[in-house]
Amino acid sequence: DPIRLLKGHTNSVTSAMFNLSGDTIVTSSYDNTAKIWDTETGEIIATLAEHKAFVKSAAFNKAGNRVITSSNDKTAIIWGINQDFDYLDKDTDELPCCIQ
Repeated sequence: DPIRLLKGHTNSVTSAMFNLSGDTIVTSSYDNTAKIWDTETGEIIATLAEHKAFVKSAAFNKAGNRVITSSNDKTAIIWGINQDFDYLDKDTDELPCCIQ
């Protein structure tokens, strides 16, 4: 049986990945967004919506303070995330250490 159904994207989901601690998930979609989810509640924590075409993939870095998204618009964006997810800004200052 499914543990949790994550509903919120408006088009097909292209990828899904847990962070290292397993308490959040990042998904990407043909709706041109990526979303960060609370694993326990299934609630959307944040929507990353800067891409101009569908988002192919999204992943956390090992520290969990960055997400990278790649899109069919020929761009990748690194997003800075604080511990409480109350800001999600494009971060161009440094690359995350270990996106897998």
